Amino acid sequence: MTLVKLPSLLVLSALGSLSFADDMQSSHGIYSQTYQEAGLTYHADTKTQLCFASSETQPHTNMEQIACASLAKRSEWLPIITWLPAKTLEAQASYRPHR
Repeated sequence: MTLVKLPSLLVLSALGSLSFADDMQSSHGIYSQTYQEAGLTYHADTKTQLCFASSETQPHTNMEQIACASLAKRSEWLPIITWLPAKTLEAQASYRPHR
């Protein structure tokens, strides 16, 4: 696996306004979900407690580690990203993006 830095603006803008197309997939403690509109897949590894974003234009070759707290702002990830401090999880549960 090659780790390559994705443009930060792409990752940040993708966190705010995408609809998901595929169901959450899991295998051996690694969860993934694809947002087809942006060509991004988010990954959370519950064993290493790390999160990543990958570009679907070249599947699973371009990945960037992202803050799990940022990914937890998406409600579907809250039940998976359980290792964050309780205060952070409470804040994420009440998070509403500005529009």
